[in-house]
Amino acid sequence: MLGVPWNPFGELASIAAKIVVDGWIAAWMSVWNAGLWVLRLVLSWMDAWVTPTCPQAAPATTCTR
Repeated sequence: MLGVPWNPFGELASIAAKIVVDGWIAAWMSVWNAGLWVLRLVLSWMDAWVTPTCPQAAPATTCTR
């Protein structure tokens, strides 16, 4: 096979591809982390909304009504 024995653009392309892939992964990891943050926020709101507030001295039947 005749050709250039050393291709400088091949090395440059592999470095550029690695930078692009690392950027893509970092972007989607930030989207994933934002989704987890929103899920935690919604679940904490649901916990505060669903959990009844019971006075200390009241019997347990007043908390379930």
